Amino acid sequence: MQIDLKDIQAQLEKADKLIITSHIHPDGDAIGSCLALYHVLKGMGKEVQVVMDDHVPEIFDILPGFGEIQRYEGQPLEADLVVLLDARPGREGRVCQAVSAPVLNIDHHAFNDMSADYAYVEPEASATAEILYGIFREWGVALTEEIASCLYLGIATDTGFFSFPNTRPETLEICANLMRGGAKSAALAAAVSRKTFHEVEELARGLGTMELFAGGKVVGIFLDESFRDLELTDALIDMVRFIDGIDLAVLLKAEDDKSCRVRLRSERLDVSGLAYALGGGGHRESAGATIREIFASAKVILKQEVCLYLGRNT
Repeated sequence: MQIDLKDIQAQLEKADKLIITSHIHPDGDAIGSCLALYHVLKGMGKEVQVVMDDHVPEIFDILPGFGEIQRYEGQPLEADLVVLLDARPGREGRVCQAVSAPVLNIDHHAFNDMSADYAYVEPEASATAEILYGIFREWGVALTEEIASCLYLGIATDTGFFSFPNTRPETLEICANLMRGGAKSAALAAAVSRKTFHEVEELARGLGTMELFAGGKVVGIFLDESFRDLELTDALIDMVRFIDGIDLAVLLKAEDDKSCRVRLRSERLDVSGLAYALGGGGHRESAGATIREIFASAKVILKQEVCLYLGRNT
């Protein structure tokens, strides 16, 4: 059911015990949004947990409250309300199904099906963190350094640090206010960009799997089971997305014996539709999905879907 900002406030105010979650393979917007709302609700005296059904990358440990994020391990959960941020229902893994409580969904992805008990979707927003900034302003929430830092990182990462087409004048104005509220832009950018020597070695090895297909219009990076410890898939695909003459960059990474993760990037094409066809989601220029097959089969499926997609869109 679609709701407005007043309904969001009413649902959050009447709940005493809340669980906040987001999509699997959480990114900066997912994590920043969850932690920003966590700090606001804790300030209201609520009992709050942030629970993710996936590993949370350590590069986001600069965010206040990072250590409070719990990994879902299949246990029953109790709450009056589940808040699902930055994802449509079903993209969060098992968390919502583990709680016998209504789901409040706040998102900015165009493919959200509005199937949550309460849904607020604003596709024109650059990030879910940008939506939360507007909600907090409506409530009169005072920006603390904790809240400002979480919101800033959410917006900055979802806009490619203000290089993606979803960066609006309003986005920059909001981030200026967040910096005035205490967000340290340089420190946050440096934290999520850091890499160990071993990680750089792994990135170099990953580049060795690069290949062109679909008539040279697509560059693919294909990381089999030997790359399971490599977390920096976003960094890897961003290294090849601007190759001259390329319409689309894809990355496939084996997660286990039964599933592979897909990353999609394009400056010209809307990859959100391709991600949706693969059971995932995302933005026009940046999206992802999971293919529940062994690596060899997933590679064939991905290449087939990419070629079908290009045939429809070029």
